[in-house]
Amino acid sequence: MTHRAKEKLGKIGTLRNKNYVNLRRLPQLAIWGALSVLLTAFPTDAQEPLPSQRLSVSYFGESFSNPGARIGYEGSLWQTGPFEFVVAGSLGMFVEPSARRGFFGLVETGGRLLTGSGLLFDLRLGAGYLNIAWDESVSRPQPALSTSHFMPSVMLGLGYDLRPKAGLPVGILVRSGMIGRYSSDDFFDGAYVLDAGLFFSLK
Repeated sequence: MTHRAKEKLGKIGTLRNKNYVNLRRLPQLAIWGALSVLLTAFPTDAQEPLPSQRLSVSYFGESFSNPGARIGYEGSLWQTGPFEFVVAGSLGMFVEPSARRGFFGLVETGGRLLTGSGLLFDLRLGAGYLNIAWDESVSRPQPALSTSHFMPSVMLGLGYDLRPKAGLPVGILVRSGMIGRYSSDDFFDGAYVLDAGLFFSLK
């Protein structure tokens, strides 16, 4: 075999070895490519999470027409993406003119879904204590001037959070639902309620 033929065979072997090495590297390149795509789809520098604590002040209308007010505090137990699971506590009152006044404490738990535009949806279940003080001039008979009640609640809300778009730690929330009233010496009844006001995000 001539020297030129040996040189040509050596080049062919070298090319085969190079091809062989490149083929072995293909799976590694594919893995790194897939990781790059995933990192691009889910960036490591995620947006600032939703605030975990809020204060709220609202109008609270019992039976829609009896005016009142409520102040509350809420905190999120956990959150994933736009959804957060919250626990809230509030104190409030309402007045039925020339008839009765209600004072209550309420604990609620439920979920909140916040969209990228700031629009939010709220659903909560609650349980609390309600004290009704009757006006002495009321002709309707009642067992006492003050009665205590167990007060369950279910509330559905729609609101808007200004943080995602305007960067302001303020939001609007309008909720409606029902509260129940039960005591050992009375029948179980309930009333529709309207709860509308502002919430303030705490850092």
